[in-house]
Amino acid sequence: RIAETAITIDNVKVVIDPGQDRENVYDQKKKISSFQMKPISRSAAKQRAGRAGRTSAGYCFRLYDLTFEKDSMPANKTPEIESVPLDIIVLRLKALKIENLLDFPYLSKPKEDSISASVESMQLIGCLDYRQEITPIGRNIVRIPIEPLLSRAIIDAILLEKLDRSRKVLSRVIKVLAIIANSQSIFYSNEDTREICETAKFNEFAEESGDFFSLLNVYTAFEHALSMGKDRAACFIRERFLNKKSLFQCRELVREINAIVELIQVNNLKDFGGYVDDLKQRLKKYPSDNELILSCLLTSFCQNLCLYSGDSQVGYTLFASKQPLQVYGS
Repeated sequence: RIAETAITIDNVKVVIDPGQDRENVYDQKKKISSFQMKPISRSAAKQRAGRAGRTSAGYCFRLYDLTFEKDSMPANKTPEIESVPLDIIVLRLKALKIENLLDFPYLSKPKEDSISASVESMQLIGCLDYRQEITPIGRNIVRIPIEPLLSRAIIDAILLEKLDRSRKVLSRVIKVLAIIANSQSIFYSNEDTREICETAKFNEFAEESGDFFSLLNVYTAFEHALSMGKDRAACFIRERFLNKKSLFQCRELVREINAIVELIQVNNLKDFGGYVDDLKQRLKKYPSDNELILSCLLTSFCQNLCLYSGDSQVGYTLFASKQPLQVYGS
């Protein structure tokens, strides 16, 4: 991996190139990211070879033959737009009043199925209407620095607090989403400490209302420890096997989201049409703030809703795409 960067390290005279690398592959329809071993591109292979002997003579040993290079290795790396969610790209283009997304002159054009899947996804959570035009919800989501599917819960929380200022759910929703959006777990464990770590999580942070609130308990306790000083926070993190880097990344993201949310002005609820009536019903239905928070998160994760078939062999069906699923214990 270092051999593909512009870093020059003195005295490196040999590069061993296996011809493969882990690549982030994103399925636009299933909304799932996964790392898969794939052949590197021929241009990446040249760059790897170029790292050998930068400051003196060197060698590059390739662990593959010319047939593999010719038949299996693409000329160039897959464009990043094909390996990331297109939802925010779709929303930003719609915010710029680009009507036909398929004819837009992309530098690297994504697949039409991927664009269509993102449009359907944004329609499902109310960011685009049936004419594929951006809605007031979508215009506000574009400004929030996390993926739209997560940002959707924040908009609900903003509107709910606007309707009833006694319901303080926004700050807690933001913290939960910041933890979810972080690429690393806030818990640290290895084979030696896993059992201790799991016991610590269960005894101190477990919440009957669900894992979202268990994560929130961890973050709230971390904030409290940090308010008492960096040494106290470091001790708190170490004793509970928490991931220091991940927690501080969450804290920074919470600050960033809060700064943007303060700029979002919801002055006229009429802009949101009949959806406001649905929110009013939700306030009546869920007297508990925890229930109200879960209802916001459900809006974000509505595409993950499953229907149980009633048969353990058949399993579940994803509500939005009708895709069959099975649940396996971890």
